[in-house]
Amino acid sequence: MESRNSDWNQPASFSELLERSRKEIPSAPDLSAQIRKRLEEATQVVKLGWRELLLAWAEVPVLKAGFAAALALLTLCACLELSRPDPQPQPPMPTFLVDRLFSE
Repeated sequence: MESRNSDWNQPASFSELLERSRKEIPSAPDLSAQIRKRLEEATQVVKLGWRELLLAWAEVPVLKAGFAAALALLTLCACLELSRPDPQPQPPMPTFLVDRLFSE
């Protein structure tokens, strides 16, 4: 009985296999057409040249925000640098060795 079931599930030819797959596998939606349709429905995006981008970046609120960020960063760096202790001068080698090497 198992041999008959296994023979029944096997396709006889390639065309039969194609027919069986068309029946069992649902058709996929055409995503490229849907994307094209949505892009056409979307509002037109204005493409800016380098001059328009430069003018947009040179607007007063953008410049104010940039200068405020730079000032805050410089203030933070200055506070961190000033909070460090002053370096203490130390001889490169012990004093008695320096005295022996350079006798007066």
